[in-house]
Amino acid sequence: MATEADGLPVHLLFAAVTFAAAWLIRRGHFLMTGRIGLGLGDVKMLAAAACWISPLLLPVLLFIASASALLFVGGQVLATGPAAVQARVAFGPFIAIGLGCSWGLEQFAGLNMGLL
Repeated sequence: MATEADGLPVHLLFAAVTFAAAWLIRRGHFLMTGRIGLGLGDVKMLAAAACWISPLLLPVLLFIASASALLFVGGQVLATGPAAVQARVAFGPFIAIGLGCSWGLEQFAGLNMGLL
């Protein structure tokens, strides 16, 4: 966790790497499609989330965020019809869900990966 002084530089470095990777994905998607698919707020939120959890839990965060977003869009399609697929959906709330779940796993389920 980032509250420990000796692990802080590692968490800050991981946050910077996470920001750079997410920004490159955002930029690559824009270059390929001409549309912005991942907002800059989502990129910054992922970098901030990287400070809160173990670096090894970032894939868990991304999986939970993506799965919950897909479930939300699927529910929207079932509720309102196929036109809901074209609607824009903010990814930030799903990042927050993934962060909360992965942080909870790390803190309360004993999944501290022992990296720091």
